[in-house]
Amino acid sequence: MALRDARGRFTTRNVYFNDDLPGIVAELETGCEHDEREIANEVATTARRLAPKLNHSIIYPSFHREPGWLAESIEADEVPGGGSAIRVGAYWGIFQEYGTEYMHAQPFLRPAALENEVELIRKVRTTLQHLDR
Repeated sequence: MALRDARGRFTTRNVYFNDDLPGIVAELETGCEHDEREIANEVATTARRLAPKLNHSIIYPSFHREPGWLAESIEADEVPGGGSAIRVGAYWGIFQEYGTEYMHAQPFLRPAALENEVELIRKVRTTLQHLDR
């Protein structure tokens, strides 16, 4: 396998595979899934904190919502087949996040994800270091 060293010169290194590779992969998947669930919960908590809140109730003929209902509708869910997702139960959450022709965007999910990005990287790095035996 040809690689470049620190000075940019080509060097050759031998690659050896560990006999316990399937076990390491399984441990890595388990560790990353756990980290993913933790980060999804942290992102949901941050998004609830950042979500715009009205200072009055909304009363329309079809529904009545109290202030903070958007924030209360944000949850971290597991996705079938593996993985996690942040779900916003309030249908107008997308309008708040991206804005419309008539209102400016008030993003809360993207900033929440960015705020937790460093923590996600740290947790995955810790999981990988744990596997380095």
